[in-house]
Amino acid sequence: MHWAQFCSLIVAVLLTLPSVAQEPDPLPSWNAGTSKAAIVDFVRRVTTPGTPDYVPLEDRIATFDNDGTLWSEQPFYFQLQFAIDRIRKLASKHPEWKSEQPFKAALEGDMESLIHASHEGRLKLVMASHAGMTIDEFASIAREWLKNAEHPRFGRPYTDLVYQPMLELLSYLRANGFRTYITSGGGVEFLRVFAEELYGIPPEQVIGSSSRTKFEIRNGTPVLVRLPELNFIDDGEGKPVGIYSRIGRRPIAAFGNSDGDLQMLQWTAAGKGARFCLIVSHTDSVREWAYGRDSQIGRLDKALDTAAVEDWTVVDMKSDWNTIYPFQRSDHHYFHSQEQDHVAAWSYAGKNGPEHWGTLAPSYRMASRGRQQSPIDIRSAAPAKLPELNFRYKPSTLHLVYNGHTVQENEDAGSVLRGPQRDFRLKQFHFHSPSEHTLNGHQFPMEMHLVHKADDGTVGVVAVLFRTGRHNKALDRMWQNLPTADNPKRESTITINAMDLLPDSHRYYHYQGSFTTPPCTEHVEWMVLTEPVELSDEQITRFRAIIDGNNRPVQPLNGRLIQVSQ
Repeated sequence: MHWAQFCSLIVAVLLTLPSVAQEPDPLPSWNAGTSKAAIVDFVRRVTTPGTPDYVPLEDRIATFDNDGTLWSEQPFYFQLQFAIDRIRKLASKHPEWKSEQPFKAALEGDMESLIHASHEGRLKLVMASHAGMTIDEFASIAREWLKNAEHPRFGRPYTDLVYQPMLELLSYLRANGFRTYITSGGGVEFLRVFAEELYGIPPEQVIGSSSRTKFEIRNGTPVLVRLPELNFIDDGEGKPVGIYSRIGRRPIAAFGNSDGDLQMLQWTAAGKGARFCLIVSHTDSVREWAYGRDSQIGRLDKALDTAAVEDWTVVDMKSDWNTIYPFQRSDHHYFHSQEQDHVAAWSYAGKNGPEHWGTLAPSYRMASRGRQQSPIDIRSAAPAKLPELNFRYKPSTLHLVYNGHTVQENEDAGSVLRGPQRDFRLKQFHFHSPSEHTLNGHQFPMEMHLVHKADDGTVGVVAVLFRTGRHNKALDRMWQNLPTADNPKRESTITINAMDLLPDSHRYYHYQGSFTTPPCTEHVEWMVLTEPVELSDEQITRFRAIIDGNNRPVQPLNGRLIQVSQ
């Protein structure tokens, strides 16, 4: 890297750091670092008039692969699953498919064979599954499938598995005069069904593999009919060919994730003037998947080696992205100091109660479709050598809020839960009565949730269970200032320390779950302390006079592992 480029990158890094005077961050799901800085630096250079790297509007073209770059591609390509579902519906009309590959594998659910099949073989399956229908009929079927089909791991529509950081990047580039294109090995007709709604990319800016079509008159109406024949494969060496034949210009920026994108990246980088090439490396086995050189889906081997030689930007998904999917975003209402307007009204009973949350709004679907929901009944926990909980809480002035769903204390900055991988910053704590978590089916009169957020966006919640017993003096300052519906905000110069609310023992149960209120976002790290804390009947009654029954019922475990620290 030249000295001038290094200095420019340092400036870009500084620009990505928080500042009171700055405009809102256009890439909030990207962690500050070299990847984000490289993007910001490139855009600044090519859009600043009078500078050596300035690029006129007509040449600001950026091309994006789709599978594994804009949305997920595991455990197998989404369009492949669409084709398999269609093949099964049409099987009765094609008895020859029972013995002919790749149709035989599709009918038998032999995904291993399909994954190891050639790209041409998989495309053959895709093309045959929709042959004979008009392009409008195909679009209607594809749209209906996308509406109803669910991803096997997340239990959500496939269109929910788009990458939030890439959505922000697309918007950022367009805001700076770029035209954004998709160039994918997937079928172009399938992509055009959702690309504009999902990515803001219109059909005419979608390039992909295609089947042959022919013109016919059906019932007096001119139509285009899909044929079971390949027309063009937009993968590998085909990508730059497809880009040039469609656009007639060389991109100045290209984004991919696999060896199938290598030639597109090479062709982009070979142009004159400022160029930007980025590879998304899948490294997060918890929030998404970790795969690369040995994967049959989205193999990243030669392209990764080339990136190192050519100094391309390689995004480490685990460390560079604080959020992967939009439904994992941690801008939950838990992190607002005041209650925000909800997408849809929800409650703990009646037609807007917990059993209906998933139907109240599209963004609440996780409440009914999620596979890692909270709370749970904790039983049969496996002993494990879990990290000790290192609480470094500090006194905070009182900021109590009644928000209609709970009583919440918003904490001053400075309280931290130290961990081996990350530090969690305490944002607030609130109460539920009766408890949301249960132990071997036993429910407690109250539960406290201490909500933390790490700098990388990870959410960690420490739960404390309360049982009836002696008067709890640590709660006195709050209970003497409890807000109500008529007086929903109570602030005071007195201080409280959340540390005083914890039991002596910090042993805990650990599992992966969700928020317990809409939108019930998953990928929340739960730490439920094993030792309950006592409070008196009077204190319970006083809280319940303000709000009672604000607990979500326990949710299915769905095979999740519950561990208990030794």
